[in-house]
Amino acid sequence: MENFYYAAIYDVLRESNQHATKLLALKKLKAKIIRLNSTHRQRILVDTAEQDRTAGEDPSLYHLIKTQKRQASRLINYIIDDDGNLQTSSASILKAFSAHFRKKFQPTRINKRSLEQLTKCRLQIVTPEMNAALVEPITLQELWLAISKGTSNKAPGPDEVCLQIYKTAWDVIKLDFFHIINCMYLNGTIMANQLHGHIIYLPKKDHPNRTDDYRPLTLMNTDYMIMTRIIANRLKPEFRT
Repeated sequence: MENFYYAAIYDVLRESNQHATKLLALKKLKAKIIRLNSTHRQRILVDTAEQDRTAGEDPSLYHLIKTQKRQASRLINYIIDDDGNLQTSSASILKAFSAHFRKKFQPTRINKRSLEQLTKCRLQIVTPEMNAALVEPITLQELWLAISKGTSNKAPGPDEVCLQIYKTAWDVIKLDFFHIINCMYLNGTIMANQLHGHIIYLPKKDHPNRTDDYRPLTLMNTDYMIMTRIIANRLKPEFRT
């Protein structure tokens, strides 16, 4: 794209227009080139590990090399499926992973006797006071605590909205989001697409080559993760006391 803009600059210089017209066209092309390079730089820093960059640092050749290595390490070029067959195409690799984890996480039979013994263990009893505290509406302070304590620059879910957007636009969206999160929590009004996630596969060891060498990780929508963080905070002993 940058080469296209440079070619456009050459075409503008060759035209027989007035100097003011050429200057305006060149300024527009210059702005596009700057914006293109700025976006490219941001992508380099975002795709670089946190320990390899500093806040306010400009991208360098070091960051570019680290980004390329990071992207190459994420790419799965081949996989050996559960039957020992080598799969090299994108479709066959995806099919191998789907079959492996569908088999691995299929429902298991429950031993009723063991379940009955588990219920007889000394489990903490939820008192009416504890239950009343858990079902109270979410406060604005709770919501901001769940957002502020979350780690930024994490991969988003299907909605493609990261936590940093909630932090940056908090003063603008806090009242609307406060209403939405309470509707989700108190009324259970959670849409089906909010329960969906993107499954990615992380290697368990260096140089993985089999489906069992990866573990699945589900990327959920950020609003859903914020609500689960609030629930987790409420289940902590310090909240119940």
